[in-house]
Parts: sequence; C-alpha cells; structure tokens
Amino acid sequence: MANNTYNVAGMVGFIFSVLALAFFWLPYVGGMMWVIGALLSAVGINGRHTTLAWCGFALSLVWILLYFILGSIFGTMASLTIYPMAGWYF
Repeated sequence: MANNTYNVAGMVGFIFSVLALAFFWLPYVGGMMWVIGALLSAVGINGRHTTLAWCGFALSLVWILLYFILGSIFGTMASLTIYPMAGWYF
C-alpha cells in the first residue's frame, strides 16, 4: 500500500487564496480570505508536498502587501473594493 500523505492545510490555504482572488471585490471578504489563506498556507509549508502551500502563501502575501500599499496611497484599506467607489457616483 502506498503512503500517500496529503498536505491538507496547504491545499485549503491555496483554495482560500484562489477564492480570495475571485471575491476580492466584496468589502472585507477578500481580505479575510487572504489572511486565512496565508495562515493556512504558512502552516502547510512545514509539512510534505508543499507546492500548493507555497503558491497559496505567495499569492496571499503579494496581495496583502499590495492591499496595504494601495490602501495607504488612496487613504482607505478597502481601496480595492467596489463599495467605496459606489459613494463617488451617488
């Protein structure tokens, strides 16, 4: 019997990171998903089969840094959501 051990934390972290890419436009939901994805991917890096964990961690880390950089430029931490722009047009 083959010893197939899966890195569940790494896979779930990657899935949260990809879902965060899909839902980044929802206020605060995308940010929470990225944080959860980064934490689970960081836990998954310590296990075996770490490819998905590294991809999820890199995706989350890049977006979190971009989120804070653009938030500091535009003056709001929700600068990459559609919600703040709705007030500009109405």
